[in-house]
Amino acid sequence: MQPLRIAARLAVVLIVILVPGSSWAQDTVTPSDRVISFVQVRSAASADSAAIAHVDIGDSLPLVGSVPRWYQVRLPDGRTGFVNKSWTVVSAALAARQTDELRIHFLNIGAGSCAIVECPGSSAPPLIVDCGSTGATANDMDATQTRDYIRKVLSSHTAAPNVVLSHADVDHYGHIANTLNAMTVASVWQGGDVNEYTSNGFPAWLSDQMTRGATLHRNFTPHFHNDGTTISDQLSCGDASTFVLTVNTGSSRNAQSLVLMIEYQDFTAVFTGDAEGETEARAITNFADNVKATVMTSSHHGASTHASNSQSWATSTSPDVLVSSAGNKFFHPRCDATNRFNTLATTREHTVRCGNSSAYTSSRTTRAHYVTEVNGAVIVTSNGRSPLSVHCTRSSECGVKISH
Repeated sequence: MQPLRIAARLAVVLIVILVPGSSWAQDTVTPSDRVISFVQVRSAASADSAAIAHVDIGDSLPLVGSVPRWYQVRLPDGRTGFVNKSWTVVSAALAARQTDELRIHFLNIGAGSCAIVECPGSSAPPLIVDCGSTGATANDMDATQTRDYIRKVLSSHTAAPNVVLSHADVDHYGHIANTLNAMTVASVWQGGDVNEYTSNGFPAWLSDQMTRGATLHRNFTPHFHNDGTTISDQLSCGDASTFVLTVNTGSSRNAQSLVLMIEYQDFTAVFTGDAEGETEARAITNFADNVKATVMTSSHHGASTHASNSQSWATSTSPDVLVSSAGNKFFHPRCDATNRFNTLATTREHTVRCGNSSAYTSSRTTRAHYVTEVNGAVIVTSNGRSPLSVHCTRSSECGVKISH
């Protein structure tokens, strides 16, 4: 076996706090976590002035200026108005991605998982890693918003995307047909039993993609992996390398999840799907414990059942940044699971939450753990070297650079 390069396992610290400035596009104002539906936009910096518009949860308006107690914002028709600072937060706008940067968008789609990878290099094809949900709140993207977001990202790329689906749970593939119904993809990778991908128009979409010439990779043998050799010739991510750590391990649908690693110089990202303990153990064995991650998704949305997010997995991967794609179901991520990851970077204090068998607990943390239901879409950018950048669509507190 050719082992993956082992990144240095050093303590990581916050080295730069990213503040609004010339390196970012225009900052935006969005409703805070306190808001139930929307925030009024008023004609003047006064509660007595006329309401001329409103900004809904999940939407934002460009920031024009700031006066005591009020932000001045610009409306789509060009007019300006004012929103109360008590009900809004300012988020640094996301910088334009450079050609040599790898960028991952972990979308806030509620109880599900959806990630877009913009791969580094000229004309590099993007990757979609899972995309589906079984329930979204007003704070999350619905199917239409998810489709529009993904299409906007893909519109900046000329190459056809690749699609990697960890397994046949609808909260991991249910948005694919709706999102990509008018596009041709380069390849589709399916973990688990391909006969179980039966919902949300997926079979018809896949059949159409086959007629368009998409390459299918499925029906993997149990515990399949690529023996430490990159599969970039079949699953291209530009200048980055791709690896299947394991797939079709175990008997349950979750345990059969395809676990994907992307490596770009000193940066590694691991996408776990709904991996269970036996999945994680097999990935460690397959790659001789060389599975160190810079950024990783928590297995099964942060569950602790069936040994997901096991202590051995947390120790072997030692992620610097952990992203939990979780909504308001099943009390994910579980506190006992995410607390096992004790190598996380120290970063700017931000709000996070976890659950137990009956309730969620919100807290303030300086650990680099982000939850999509709380922080919105979590966007990680790396040029392959330290530091990486983390940006969140619903929290300015995530605008940081982290060494690794």
